[in-house]
Amino acid sequence: MFDIQKHRHNYFYNLATVVEELIPAEICDNLTDRVNTIIAQGLVDHVNHSGLGNDAVSDLGRVYNHHIFKGPDVRAHLPELNAIYHAITPLISLITCTDAIVSPYSLSDINIKAYPPGGGSAGFTL
Repeated sequence: MFDIQKHRHNYFYNLATVVEELIPAEICDNLTDRVNTIIAQGLVDHVNHSGLGNDAVSDLGRVYNHHIFKGPDVRAHLPELNAIYHAITPLISLITCTDAIVSPYSLSDINIKAYPPGGGSAGFTL
């Protein structure tokens, strides 16, 4: 059974921003396999540079090394994640005791950073 009080406690007192085991392991395994295949096929941007942002990442930073699935990539290749994103919005409101809304920005509403084997970085100096 889902214990909303446990998740509220973890959010407010332990600063937890992940609801563990929300997505069944079998679905996670399937998504992981598909993400790795999509990356191997070169269907998403590989952000691998240092300094200021580039066409794939437009923020200030230092060292970047990851693959990024932007909103359109998620909707095209991982549609169930888009559905989950929309479906859990009310749950997030219940946990955080605030209004949670779906982002109106289609490019950045749901993003995934996938780090290469051995580790990667997202704007941190190594």
